[in-house]
Amino acid sequence: GMPPDAVTSAVLGEVRSGESIGGLLDRIEPAWPRPEAKAAVLRLLWKRSLSTDLSRPLDAGSVLEVTR
Repeated sequence: GMPPDAVTSAVLGEVRSGESIGGLLDRIEPAWPRPEAKAAVLRLLWKRSLSTDLSRPLDAGSVLEVTR
């Protein structure tokens, strides 16, 4: 597949604040395979380029905010 940084950069470029994780993954498929795109979302949350409400379980309905 693509190098992780390439997928992560592409996903960060695609995400819209207020969009759910599931909505983002649905929208960018098939350009970005779901497992790679999901891993990129998790990397972006870890790096704090994206944020979400982590007081509830992380799932497809979790709403993303771009923090950059």
